[in-house]
Parts: sequence; structure tokens; C-alpha cells
Amino acid sequence: MALPRPAPGKARLWILSTLGILAMSAIAIWFGLAAVVGKPNWEARSFKVVSEKETLIKFAVSRPAGMTVRCEVQALDQAHAVVGRAEVVLGPELGAQVEQTALIRTTSRAVTAKPYQCREVKAS
Repeated sequence: MALPRPAPGKARLWILSTLGILAMSAIAIWFGLAAVVGKPNWEARSFKVVSEKETLIKFAVSRPAGMTVRCEVQALDQAHAVVGRAEVVLGPELGAQVEQTALIRTTSRAVTAKPYQCREVKAS
């Protein structure tokens, strides 16, 4: 089955439209990769509610070798409100893949804990 040909005088429009779509797709991919390449990535492994005032969290961080990272971890109550937070600094000597455990002091009983964000710390 042969493809239909564009209407007379419309070939240039089809070519320009196709090139425009390809260019916009390439730009979208470029921006998407720029947002994640070279940045730390984190995920929760487990948590344990130790008491009414403490929660223990275990999380993993992947980052480029040699990067120092500051991670904020949070404990949440039943209504998903933050009842405690802690910061953990992971130095470059720990390696690119790190599992870390942190103790979060809470104002009331937590039902879950999660790593909130991890950011690169610039060397000063």
C-alpha cells in the first residue's frame, strides 16, 4: 500500500513541521537529561518507629564520585504532617553508593519516615 502524497504546494510545510517536531523533541530530551545527570539520587530502604519521640530511617544515596551531599530526612504522622526532620551530610570518602541510617527526633509519634531531598554541598 503506497503512502498518500501531500497536496500540491504542501510538501514544504510537511518538511518544516517534521523538522520542528524533531528539534523540539531533541530539546526536551536535552533538558530532561540535564535535570538528572550528575545529581544525587535517593530512595528509602526502611524505617522503624523506636518510640513516641524517635524514628530510625535507613536510606540509600547514589551520587557522582567525590560529591559531598546533604540529605534531609523527615518523619510523618498519620495526617502526613512533618513531626520531625534531620539532616545528614555524606562526605565524598564514603563512595558513590551509600546506605545511611539516621535517627529523627519527633514531636509526636510518627507512622512513616522518608528521605525528603538530597543536594550537593559545594566545597568551600
